[in-house]
Amino acid sequence: MISFKNSVVAVFAINDQAKKSTRELQKYGFDMKKMAIVGKHYQTEEHSKKAIKAS
Repeated sequence: MISFKNSVVAVFAINDQAKKSTRELQKYGFDMKKMAIVGKHYQTEEHSKKAIKAS
């Protein structure tokens, strides 16, 4: 059985709303390494840097 502790799911219509929310969480001490973001055409800054180096 899967157990969830302190889980939150949020749905945003606009990418900027999601970014603002993650900045707020970070501001109040949320560990960003424990966060997963799913979205259409979403690319992290870290992923972009790796793609540029591979080219």
